[in-house]
Amino acid sequence: NGVESAVRGTEKPRVLDDMPDKTKTWELAEVTDPVKCRVVTMPENTDPPVK
Repeated sequence: NGVESAVRGTEKPRVLDDMPDKTKTWELAEVTDPVKCRVVTMPENTDPPVK
C-alpha cells in the first residue's frame, strides 16, 4: 500500500539517547475518589493479529 509506506517513511526512528531514563521510580497514589477509577476489559481474542 503506497499510503502506508509514505507514512512509515516520515516516522522518526527511535534513538536510545532520546528515551527518558528507565530507572525512574513509579509513585503510587491511593485513589479515594471513585470517579477517578475506570474498568477496562480487554478482548479475549486468541486469533493472531492481522497485518
